[in-house]
Amino acid sequence: MKKSSLIALALAATLILGGGGVYAAGQIARSNAISEENARSFAYVDAGILPEEAEYVRTKFDFSRGRFVYEIEFIAQGMHYEYTLDSVTGAVMEKEIETAQNAVARYTEPASAQTLPQPETLPAQPSQAAAAAQILTSEEAKQLVLAHLQLDESSARILEAKLDREDGQQLYEIKVKDPAGSTHEYKLHAVNGNIVKEVHKIAAAVVPGSQAAESSAAEATLPTQPAGQGTSQPVAPTVPSEAKTSAAPSPTTHTPGTKPVATQPAATQPAVTRPAATQPAATQPSATQPATTQAPATQPATTQAPATQPATTQPSATQPATTQPPATRPAATQPTQPAQPQAIGVEAAKAIALKDAGQTAAAVVFTKARQEKEDGRLIYDIEFYVSGQMEYEYEIDAYSGAILEKDVEATEALKAAQRASAEASRQAAEAAKEASRKAAEEAARKSSEEAARQAAAEASRQAAEAARKASEEASRKAAEEASRQAAEAARKASEEASRKAAEEASRKAAAEAARQAAAASSAAAATQPQVISVDKAKEIALKDAGLAVSQVQFEKAKLEREDGRLVYEIEFFIRGQKEYDYEIDAYTGRILEKDVEDWDD
Repeated sequence: MKKSSLIALALAATLILGGGGVYAAGQIARSNAISEENARSFAYVDAGILPEEAEYVRTKFDFSRGRFVYEIEFIAQGMHYEYTLDSVTGAVMEKEIETAQNAVARYTEPASAQTLPQPETLPAQPSQAAAAAQILTSEEAKQLVLAHLQLDESSARILEAKLDREDGQQLYEIKVKDPAGSTHEYKLHAVNGNIVKEVHKIAAAVVPGSQAAESSAAEATLPTQPAGQGTSQPVAPTVPSEAKTSAAPSPTTHTPGTKPVATQPAATQPAVTRPAATQPAATQPSATQPATTQAPATQPATTQAPATQPATTQPSATQPATTQPPATRPAATQPTQPAQPQAIGVEAAKAIALKDAGQTAAAVVFTKARQEKEDGRLIYDIEFYVSGQMEYEYEIDAYSGAILEKDVEATEALKAAQRASAEASRQAAEAAKEASRKAAEEAARKSSEEAARQAAAEASRQAAEAARKASEEASRKAAEEASRQAAEAARKASEEASRKAAEEASRKAAAEAARQAAAASSAAAATQPQVISVDKAKEIALKDAGLAVSQVQFEKAKLEREDGRLVYEIEFFIRGQKEYDYEIDAYTGRILEKDVEDWDD
């Protein structure tokens, strides 16, 4: 309700601002409108045709009579239709129906390209006196229109009824206002009573989604045969629909020599009477109409039920009558609007989301499950999380159950634990690296001193041995060479000893560093504060409000980070009474903020 009011205010404001505002208003209106395909479907149902029967279809989104509308034109079954529909509800605001021959020039270029059915060639016009005898009276034309609308004179008001000539034909122009305030304009052939054109302007008061508007959109009137196309009217194709409760009018029968009389159910339609008229015989050439011997014809009486009006018998009229086969005008089958698709329900949407996530209802906490409209499409917005693990957000089509969008991420608690673990691992690695460096330096220093000592002893031994041999050989050069070799051997021995000592020391230092890192990680994990559960947060809020869980309905219960702090946002309400909003510390359970307001519909 609030959203609709805001949209209406936005539309009014943008319209006042001028051209740019009108464009913006149009964009807003189009986002809230039904699709062009749905709008055309409403028009086809009202016209009683199938979509594949429509030709030369034109659809336009426009602004008319103070609201945004769809204007739809098409040709089907030899008739031209123009509809104006409410862009949000699809209700018919106005429709115009006429024979396609009057409008086909707007859709095709050369006349030879027209493929629509053409009217049959009319017989040669009778003499002026005979034509005058065959023209319907104004009252008969009114009764035909009322019968087509399924109205009677007590419930409808005739605004206009006049005989006029148009394109060489005599037509009755009848304008009627029904009890709902809608206006209907008809053009009828003055001789055979065929409806040439009809325009229906639905009352503005019943357009935007009211019961009358839905009835208007659901029960369509199929146009009758165009003038001059013979006396037989086409029967509208049957469209699956709900059974109508209003009685359909009886067909109108017209036999030349008599006047067509519209027969209504006895309780609603008054009798139509017509004074007798004596006309001279009209002789027609045999090429256009066979001449026959006329017998005196008596105008048939139209009988009404005793509850409304006794039957009236017409006096005999001596007139040479031309015998022609009677023309029957069948009642048009009235289609109804197909049933609207049903939403799957919020529980079914939750089940679809849980199945896709591989979770069960017992393992998760729902934070949102509601029906919303997004970009003109009805969806279910489903949000839930597994405590300390993952959060899930789904958008699901409200009719088909298809998953339109989903988002999965770690909860704040899991993210905090992961960050703490990563920091502890980093600190442990730094500590291990520093310990390894110090241990390696100490080991290298000690191993160097020991290696130097051992190397010196070995060198002395080798030198003594070399000296002894040199002395024995009494060769100064041999003694010098031995001394040189002893020094080289001592150097190599010292380097080898230092390398082995450094490797051993490094291995021991690395093991010690790993042990210290594990200890540091355990200590960090032991000191990490623990987050309370969402059920505990809800319990704290309910206890503070002095309420039990059976008294309230939770609207939100979610762990969030606010200003670098982990908190629980808890929202619940008592329908028709109060709304409660709590902010609770996720570690200590302390109530940081609360707000209590009266229930707002």
